[in-house]
Amino acid sequence: STAQLARGSLAANGTIDTRQKALNLETQLNQVSGLLASTPELAASGKVGITGTFSAPQINADVNLKGVEAFNRTVAQLVSDTPRLRANVVKAGETYQLQHIAIEGGVLVLNGTGTYGPKGKITLNAGFTQTDTTILSGTEINLSEGKVQIIGQGGVDTISLTSQGGILSRNGVDLTDLETSLRLDNTPAGWTGPITLKGMKGGNAIDITSQLSWADGVFSLQ
Repeated sequence: STAQLARGSLAANGTIDTRQKALNLETQLNQVSGLLASTPELAASGKVGITGTFSAPQINADVNLKGVEAFNRTVAQLVSDTPRLRANVVKAGETYQLQHIAIEGGVLVLNGTGTYGPKGKITLNAGFTQTDTTILSGTEINLSEGKVQIIGQGGVDTISLTSQGGILSRNGVDLTDLETSLRLDNTPAGWTGPITLKGMKGGNAIDITSQLSWADGVFSLQ
């Protein structure tokens, strides 16, 4: 059956067994938006399968997003406005286990696992590969590869990241063999926290420790 929604449409096939309290559904999304109340422009198209029991369903999604730039311009610079999202999610008690999540688009490929628990407690651990250089706040940067952790309660509170093998160029300063380590905390004034940059400049080792801030899409070192 097909349902025309306020934004987009959804077609579903499969079974719902009320006696066994089991599901076996395959849905096709077509530009379904309103996924985030804060970003009504964000939409999804693709397949979402739901199997298992009412109390412990398993969700498999393979969708293409549209409107990421409206959600966050910096994120869109990395994954484009239309990344592919794949996820395998299982509900266990009051917690949703993200057994696998993959985001692919723009210059970034990310694969991770995580949990979404009671009262919106979020934990995500992922590895990433940056496939090309991008420009963030006037800095050309390619982190190459690394790991990121996102945690929060009812939203994202802290982002931690480490990377190695990258390059950075700003105002005539070029660093190779770039290693980064940073932690950003969500504050009323924006995102802020410590950052360490290590690399090579003209055969000399460089080690910089500073305070990084990110507000209104602009990164700055203090």
